[in-house]
Amino acid sequence: EKTVIDEALQNVIDKITALPSLIAYEETHKLELDEVRTAYEALNETQKMLVANYQTLVEKENAYKALKEIEDAKVPLTAISVKEAAITLTVGDTHTAQVAFSPENTTDSKTLEYETSDASIVRVENGVLTAEAKGQATVTVQAANGLTATITVTVQAKPEAVVDRATKSVIDKIAALPSVITSDATHKVALTEVRVAYEKLTAAQKLLVTNYQTLV
Repeated sequence: EKTVIDEALQNVIDKITALPSLIAYEETHKLELDEVRTAYEALNETQKMLVANYQTLVEKENAYKALKEIEDAKVPLTAISVKEAAITLTVGDTHTAQVAFSPENTTDSKTLEYETSDASIVRVENGVLTAEAKGQATVTVQAANGLTATITVTVQAKPEAVVDRATKSVIDKIAALPSVITSDATHKVALTEVRVAYEKLTAAQKLLVTNYQTLV
């Protein structure tokens, strides 16, 4: 005996067939699922038993529910900030940017990108800022979702080293050495004199003897 499929029943079967093959967490998909579910629940029990593809509706509803649970568990990143928004460095100094995420338990990506307004003044790599030359530059920190924070960096020149009399004496002695050294005894005496004077300096003074390599 042939089963008679009425219009309401056929409508539900067709609606289930027309559902997207892949369910996404989108409002349009939710509306479609709700529409089919409402139409199905309006059927009587006999009609419901004739909806051969009902399991497809259940599977797609479950898929949407799983996606919703994932979305509900997400904690969006709403802001990023730097511990020090303005710093002063001396040429040669480095500084590691400390970035805070808000909220701390965000599930969004915490990947950051850094960009400097002037690499000749401040160079930045993986969050490490290096002072290259005197001046001012702005380092921009950007999160994966586009949020930004900035660090204003003022770079000052290295203070000139104060060379004391003993150190200057050694520098001058090295500068006065003959340009060409021979086996002449006077050359040996001159070299020995400079070496003795150099060795009497402290470790800090020795670092200020900029022409030490000439003696060596």
